[in-house]
Amino acid sequence: MSDCCNSKEPTPSESKPEEQLCYCFDLTRGMIRHEIQETGKSTAIEHIKASMKNEGCSCKTKNPKGACCLGDVQAAIDSEHVSLQKQSAARHV
Repeated sequence: MSDCCNSKEPTPSESKPEEQLCYCFDLTRGMIRHEIQETGKSTAIEHIKASMKNEGCSCKTKNPKGACCLGDVQAAIDSEHVSLQKQSAARHV
């Protein structure tokens, strides 16, 4: 695993579907939202980690923040779960 992806600090994300979260492996917030809607979970973190083993990552150069995306991806997954739970609860009221 590259040193750039050892960061433990999540950074805040906006909730735009087209928001690019992983610049190395081309993952957007909308892709994560769709997967959670369809399957109830996201495999984005696992996908990124597996891809890092094969292709490596270039977070320091590809990500405009110059840092690892895993914190942003996890924050987006958590945010989408909460958002979908609220939507589901509102439909049952």
